[in-house]
Amino acid sequence: MDRIGPQLKVNARPNKFAEEAPSPKLKRFFSDNTQFLGSTLSQKPLTALQLHVEWVLRNGMWLALSTRQSLGGETSINGLSKDDRQFNNRVGASLSYPVSPHNTLRVALTTGLTTSIGNDYTSFYVTWVYGWITGHK
Repeated sequence: MDRIGPQLKVNARPNKFAEEAPSPKLKRFFSDNTQFLGSTLSQKPLTALQLHVEWVLRNGMWLALSTRQSLGGETSINGLSKDDRQFNNRVGASLSYPVSPHNTLRVALTTGLTTSIGNDYTSFYVTWVYGWITGHK
């Protein structure tokens, strides 16, 4: 299924504290998959609300806490409901540490806080980021 959806982002950074609300993504709309095992798979719109709070630490380090709520998105096959409406909430934390002007090490942890379907897992990431542009303070 293809998906499309508008997104609104608000970012405020007073002093060393930042609050970012890149959602509501308003709605994600899905097209029908007419080639799903000889059937038609449809999905109702999915609303996703997110909130990110960042603390800018010293020497380019930052810490972020995030939450995401997913609502809706029930699927059906040939018009018969799968009774799989989502009501999921995930939380996470990220820490970014600049190793040099071009290199950053980032660690992140996410977990499902409440899960009705599909989000009951915990992830831990370690990421190395190389940036071609420098000059951030």
